[in-house]
Amino acid sequence: MARVLFINPGPSGHINPTAALCKELVARG
Repeated sequence: MARVLFINPGPSGHINPTAALCKELVARG
């Protein structure tokens, strides 16, 4: 998860997609 957050750029517009992506990754294990 942290890796995805670090790779993504800083703009707040990317926070929601990143959170959704992390949630999906967690769901997949």
